[in-house]
Amino acid sequence: MNPKDSKQLLTAVLNNDTATVKQIVGAYFESCYASELENASKAIMESIGNEGKALYGN
Repeated sequence: MNPKDSKQLLTAVLNNDTATVKQIVGAYFESCYASELENASKAIMESIGNEGKALYGN
């Protein structure tokens, strides 16, 4: 999380601004989820590719 967002999040928490907290935390988790999903997809495709090479000797 960049310093600007963390400062804004801390201010929102201290001011009990739940809308801003939800927005920042939601965006952060969405970003993390998308990144991990991409990594998992790559790993699955690589394992399928490596398995296919082992099965067919390519």
